Amino acid sequence: GRKLIGWDEILEGGLAPAATVMSWRGMQGGIDAAMQNHDVIMTPGSHMYFDHYQGDAELEPLAIGGFTSLNKVYSFEPVPSELPDDKKQYIIGAQANLWTEYIATEAQVEYMILPRMSAMAEVNWTMPENKNYDDFIVRMQPMFKRWFYQNANFRLPEPQNQNITLLKDGEKFEFKSAIDFATVFYTTDGEDPDTESAKYTEPILLERNSTLKAITMLPGGLKSAIKEYSVLLESRVKRNKIYGLNYRYFPGDFSQKMPDFRTMKPASEGHVIYPEVDNFPAPDKKFGIHFTGLIFLPIDEKYVFGLKSDDGGKLFIDDKLIVGSEGFTALVTDTLEMLSGFHKVDIFYTEFGGSRNLKLQMETKGIKKQNIQPGMFFIEKKEE
Repeated sequence: GRKLIGWDEILEGGLAPAATVMSWRGMQGGIDAAMQNHDVIMTPGSHMYFDHYQGDAELEPLAIGGFTSLNKVYSFEPVPSELPDDKKQYIIGAQANLWTEYIATEAQVEYMILPRMSAMAEVNWTMPENKNYDDFIVRMQPMFKRWFYQNANFRLPEPQNQNITLLKDGEKFEFKSAIDFATVFYTTDGEDPDTESAKYTEPILLERNSTLKAITMLPGGLKSAIKEYSVLLESRVKRNKIYGLNYRYFPGDFSQKMPDFRTMKPASEGHVIYPEVDNFPAPDKKFGIHFTGLIFLPIDEKYVFGLKSDDGGKLFIDDKLIVGSEGFTALVTDTLEMLSGFHKVDIFYTEFGGSRNLKLQMETKGIKKQNIQPGMFFIEKKEE
């Protein structure tokens, strides 16, 4: 009565009769198996590996890599839309994986699976048209309380809001706690928040572009990771400029050599407030992105620029390569004298499949090492 089950590598040798395939290297292996009338368990590394980081790697417990947030788990749809209707029956479910090379205790196991395990349940049991992340968080309140009273080491979600928010004059910034019996503490001066920091009680009116840091804290001291929120005011935008960068998207495998994307015709183009790649809506597993525009430097001084990327990344300022490499890049820096004002900036990023990461940092006199802030990137405003 035994039945063979294996990772999607078993496709490479030809499938045994009635074998079930666990598709971990993306969705394609599962699609191929279902097209051959084999049962499939979808477990791609992009969404279903709970040994991946859940937040900023510098603030989270050491993990193998990757980034799989609670929202990302919840967004997963295990039945590919490209499968014909008569083949969808072979997708029998989704599976989460927790490898333990970097996990030393049962408490850390709890931290890695809770509450992502609850999001995983809805991935399997809720029809796509009925899924709603905000509603899911509301319905999670009894679970959070249950884990709290059980002293489970669950991961508290950070205060809820977008990483980058653009506000009109007079608009206020709001935090929402994912847990109704938690307290949010925040700072606006760049310092890490604690219980001595401002307690969030009402929407915040900001008079300048700001970086807020916030935590969620429960009675007894259990707290979330710190999260940064950039708030940009439309009234503070530079003259004839718009916040953000233009992007140019290139599908393809650039693992052997990173081309000069400035000379190539893109498959698509658009505008982003910040050069993030974690949630960039790329339809392909392997691709390149060229972000282009202006960076505003506040003073005449020596600057140290840094870049960390997974996979390839390069930073150009005024058409000069500042930092970067063709492939996976640990944080590297270079120092150069710069004048204040606007400078042409180009950022290349290449993804070879798997986890994505692009981090740009800067430090100079009076500014300690930090991520380059969204309010420093601009494009020229087009004449209407």
